[in-house]
Amino acid sequence: MAIKKNLLCLLILLMLFAFSCDKTPAPEETIEQFIQCWEKAAYEEAYQLLTAKAREEYPWELFCKRYENISTGIGLTGVTVKEITVEVEADDQVEVRYLLEFTTNTVPQFEQEYKAVLHKDDGKWLLAWNHELIFPGLKENYTVRLTREVPPRGSIYDRNNIALANTGQIREIGVVPGKIVDEKKLLQDLAKLLEMSEEAIKNAYSQSWVQPEMYVPIKKISEDYWQEKKEQFLAIKGVMIQQKQARVYNCPSSLAQTIGYIAEISAEQLEEKRALGYRAGDFLGVTGLEEVFEAELAGTIGFRISIYDENNQLVREVATKEAVPGKDIKTTLDISLQQIADKSLAEKVGAAVLLQASTGEVLSLSSNPGFDSNLFALGITSAQYERLGQLNSPFLNRSLAALLPPGSTFKPFTALMALAAGVVDPNESWDTPKQWQADPSWGGYYVTRVDRPAGAVNLEKAMVYSDNVYFADLSLKIGSEGFLQFAEKLGFNQQLPFVLKTAVAKIDKDSLNDTMLADSGYGQAQLQLTPLHLALLFSLFPREDGTIPVPQLLSGQEPEVWLESSFTAEQITQVDAVLKAAVQSPDAVAARGNLPGLNIKGKTGTAEISASRQIGWYACYFADYVLVVALEGDRNMTSQQAIEVANQIIQAGVDNGRF
Repeated sequence: MAIKKNLLCLLILLMLFAFSCDKTPAPEETIEQFIQCWEKAAYEEAYQLLTAKAREEYPWELFCKRYENISTGIGLTGVTVKEITVEVEADDQVEVRYLLEFTTNTVPQFEQEYKAVLHKDDGKWLLAWNHELIFPGLKENYTVRLTREVPPRGSIYDRNNIALANTGQIREIGVVPGKIVDEKKLLQDLAKLLEMSEEAIKNAYSQSWVQPEMYVPIKKISEDYWQEKKEQFLAIKGVMIQQKQARVYNCPSSLAQTIGYIAEISAEQLEEKRALGYRAGDFLGVTGLEEVFEAELAGTIGFRISIYDENNQLVREVATKEAVPGKDIKTTLDISLQQIADKSLAEKVGAAVLLQASTGEVLSLSSNPGFDSNLFALGITSAQYERLGQLNSPFLNRSLAALLPPGSTFKPFTALMALAAGVVDPNESWDTPKQWQADPSWGGYYVTRVDRPAGAVNLEKAMVYSDNVYFADLSLKIGSEGFLQFAEKLGFNQQLPFVLKTAVAKIDKDSLNDTMLADSGYGQAQLQLTPLHLALLFSLFPREDGTIPVPQLLSGQEPEVWLESSFTAEQITQVDAVLKAAVQSPDAVAARGNLPGLNIKGKTGTAEISASRQIGWYACYFADYVLVVALEGDRNMTSQQAIEVANQIIQAGVDNGRF
């Protein structure tokens, strides 16, 4: 009995095994496997899922290349089956309808509906493949194209809607080889005009693919340069000129570091930006506002995946991503004032910052030397770049990134600290010596003041004559701990909230011994800040409420307070009166800055930055404006030269109705 039972179990197991071996995978499994192969680019594996007839009609090289080219071309990153419906038509043939979801790095996620026929062959369901299983509507002699639409770049405007950077007309200089009469002369003249090597020019039009009547682009130039050299270009036989549209900069070189420029994307940048639609040969913002607002200015690149027939006629659009034009950026800058500042700086190395105290709006932001942003947007040559390299740091934005000792322009803030700490009576006078030390422990170190009229000085007289000894003594009375606390309330060792990167004002906490503290009181030692930061500090006086504003470079923003200085309106008023005397007293160091009818107040400063270099400062304010000028030079550079530049800016601004 047991033997019969065992034989029965064995028979059942054999039947089950035979049934399982005869089980054919479902048609939908073939579809899913095929799509998985597509997603992982296993095209040869996918090809094995085709019927013998399909493989005979479509060689695997054609099949693989078709999938590879289209998938790569549209930027395919994923394809998945969403729905499958099987309709049985015969024992060995079924029709399957399914929905695929595509993801790419070009167009947004999209879906496509398919209908496929599968045949049963040797226990497998295989695809009767055709080109429509890539995209519906696609045939063998049709093409799938990805077209890209780069939107117009947004413009950068000043406060009066004058374009500082926009799309404008340029000229492209090219050569038609077949029309060259005198090659030697062409190369010599063109190389000189374009600041290119003769070799580079000849290599461009001597490439193997170039035909005699072809136009070969050589170099883009600005419209202004074209108008200046027009006759010389036209005189060269074989040269052809075309009008083009490109990024154009309408701002002086001293503003270039702030506005920035666009340049051809680098390989490294391309890897970062490829997902956003950038491609080799594209341009993007490199520095300044062009870089910071690249996303807004560039807009959104559009893409279309389309099918075209053999006559280049559109059959259907598979998926689209509409291009979005770039947004315009409106700044607080006044280009007229910027041009005035640029002209006033002339060939001097330095910076000039002009802002409105009540709002913190920056009206001009100059750094000299600068550069022409158009050179980079049009493709700078090695000769042009080499010439820039001979200048004194033209890419450094001295208004924002140059950390400099403020010299005597810091004395008003030492005065505010002393008043707030209660360690000074503004009316009390003492006769400061020419050289002074607080303690014999200073050894051979002394604070030296400038020559001034004999006699005792109070706070006002000390500011008028810029007496180093007076303010060194005040800083010691304030003490290192108090001085540091006040300095931090003035923004030292804090990142300035600005749309562009700025250097952080410094005061060394660890090395503020007595001599360093004394020197800090008149703006030397380890005290360093930028011209923009100093302009913000001087806004304390016209604002009167003890607050320092957030500097604004974008138009339309609500004024904000950056710091509460803790100085009272009374203390600020006291120092304001002193700063009035520092400019308007006939014997003041800054007396040359007393332009009639403007009630200018302020302070000069001269600060050493090395054994052979120093900074000439002048910080002044009138009405609601604060102007800071910082000039770098040798030991002959003084604050008087900074006053001269400031006077030119102010007077030209008045004459042009800007103040």
